[in-house]
Amino acid sequence: MADKIKGMKRLSFQIAAVAFVVMFMANLSALIDHFHHPEIPYFDYEHLIIGGITALMIVLLSVGVILYMRRLENAVEELKKSEETIQKERDKAQLYLDIAGIILVAIDANQKVKLINKKGCEILGYCEEDIIGKSWFDIFIPEKSREDVKNVFVKIMKGETEAAGYYENSVVTRNGEERLIAWHNSLIKDDEGNITGTLSSGEDITGRKQAEEFVKNILESVDEGFIVIDPEYRILSANKSYLNMVDIPAENVIGKHCYEISHHIYKPCCEEGQDCPVKDTFKTGNPHTALHTHYDKEGNPVFVEIKSYPVKNESGEIVSAIEVITNITEKKKLEDQLRHSQKLEAIGTFAGGIAHDFNNILTAIIGYGNLLQMKMEADEPLRAYVDPILISAERAASLTHSLLAFSRKQIMSTRPVNLNEIVGVVKKLIVRLIGEDIEVKILLSEDALTVMADPGQIEQVLINLATNARDAMEGGGVLTIITKPVELDNNFIMAHNYGKKGKYAFVSVTDTGTGMDERTKEKIFDPFFTTKEVGKGTGLGLAIVYGIIKQHNGYINVYSEQGQGTTFNIYLPLTRKAEVKETKLAEIASSMDGAETVLLAEDEGEVRQITKTVLEKFGYKVIEAVDGEDAVNKFMENRDKIELLIFDVIMPKKTGKEAYEEIKKIRPDIRALFTSGYPVEIAGNKGPFEEGINFVPKPVSPTGLLKKVREILDKKRVDSIP
Repeated sequence: MADKIKGMKRLSFQIAAVAFVVMFMANLSALIDHFHHPEIPYFDYEHLIIGGITALMIVLLSVGVILYMRRLENAVEELKKSEETIQKERDKAQLYLDIAGIILVAIDANQKVKLINKKGCEILGYCEEDIIGKSWFDIFIPEKSREDVKNVFVKIMKGETEAAGYYENSVVTRNGEERLIAWHNSLIKDDEGNITGTLSSGEDITGRKQAEEFVKNILESVDEGFIVIDPEYRILSANKSYLNMVDIPAENVIGKHCYEISHHIYKPCCEEGQDCPVKDTFKTGNPHTALHTHYDKEGNPVFVEIKSYPVKNESGEIVSAIEVITNITEKKKLEDQLRHSQKLEAIGTFAGGIAHDFNNILTAIIGYGNLLQMKMEADEPLRAYVDPILISAERAASLTHSLLAFSRKQIMSTRPVNLNEIVGVVKKLIVRLIGEDIEVKILLSEDALTVMADPGQIEQVLINLATNARDAMEGGGVLTIITKPVELDNNFIMAHNYGKKGKYAFVSVTDTGTGMDERTKEKIFDPFFTTKEVGKGTGLGLAIVYGIIKQHNGYINVYSEQGQGTTFNIYLPLTRKAEVKETKLAEIASSMDGAETVLLAEDEGEVRQITKTVLEKFGYKVIEAVDGEDAVNKFMENRDKIELLIFDVIMPKKTGKEAYEEIKKIRPDIRALFTSGYPVEIAGNKGPFEEGINFVPKPVSPTGLLKKVREILDKKRVDSIP
């Protein structure tokens, strides 16, 4: 308001001044004429007209001048205000430029810097005045890439090429450090559309690139597969481990659907009824896990565990998912093997658990049956009933021994033997066993293959495998047995998931029969599993083979394809040759009779009675004891008479071992024979199974018992010879 009043006062003064000038000029003309021509009146009609016209012209001119000055004054005022506004906007724009977290730089057609913001100065390490007007490429671009970058800029200025919307290149700072900048570029043009320069914004990505490279190196070094998947299930990136899993080059993976590459299908996994963690992650925004079966380039199954994690933008939207893929194929194999081993171990434990009671029962049956048989004449009619009883009892005992063989708990009599000799011995039996329509090829190693083994059990292994091969070649074929020395290394152990490094005797048994499928191979060593018709097999043959080889600290595996035959490979640890100790005993007495006094300790009444009866039948004097403590007491009463102890290993009050150790303090030279219905590993926990101790497993036939007793007593007699 004050400015308006001030303006009106100024205008009134100007009008008054003009009126004064008009009046003055009109009177001045009349005065001049009157001074030169006195005769002319001071005021007349002519002077009045001239003065009026002059005054009017002066008034119009003055008004025009006043209006012009007024307009000029307003224009100046507006210009001043515009400049202030422009300055404010310029300051505001500069503020925006300076607070921006990116570099802003404008370069003209002469490659000079026309504009740079505070961030650009900070990164480059220069003040603004040290940058503006300087050559951008000659000062701020590293020498190694200077010419290439400059040539591209020249082509852009000439319109020969378009400016890249996104470009990465390094700049060099004042201290000589190189920083990697991600540029977004645009062209500056004049009103006529001519290119006059470029305006670029740049982000310092040096730290990010270093971090990405660090993460990339980590991802490339881990065993897990990493892939990044977009919402359309397309693979955006993949590490080396994943590429190795699928065995496909990177150029054939990136951009493809994950289900195409991993599963060899052409629709999402979720549409095939599988759990899809990526789908769940996109849906919920949370990590998810699933087990999948992938396939390599050859179509082989690869079992994997998949974990997916969301990748979100600044707005919290899920833009992609990271899939972490762990190959659990070997783990699954180990778990399957562990379950199989645990199953077999459980069966073996069960077999061992029932062996004691079952063998005690069989001991009584076989003992009394043999006694009956001994009292009968050859033409005795009742012999027709006794003989089948004994045959059935022997079959039951054989079955028990087979189960214990499978469970690796039977007694072994190992010694250094040449595997080639065992194969040579059993060859004739195999030829007779399998028939004339099957050709037998034996290819033995030229080197001696000395192993610590029970020859009888290894023979049983070969016979069982040959029998199994015969049944697989009903129409004839070829059975090949090969022996050779081999060395198991880390590659073998990694490939088979078992084994111990070292030198082994290798024997393979190969047939040209019907072969087996995968399901059959998985169960081939299970007891009572058989592919034969009912009544044609017990299913224990290969289970016994497995148990014997394992008890010899060896390994066995099977390779087979339907219609292509089967190969069993056996690995037994090689040992150094050992000399067989000569015995002073020229020969073992063929007679089973005796007159010595025996202390018999057995807590099972029926077993004790039959054992006593058998011994007394052949001339031995028997002193009975019902447990370990009773055995010690009976020995103290008859210490000078007793020549042999026959002790059950596991008895009440005192075990057989405890009783033996106590008696041995009194008579260090006393000989002992231990028996048990338990397998050796169970009995050995409470029994004296160190070197030189005699042991017979139950059930034992009267003949077997008498021969063992006679052997021990005769050896004692021979050892006493000076």
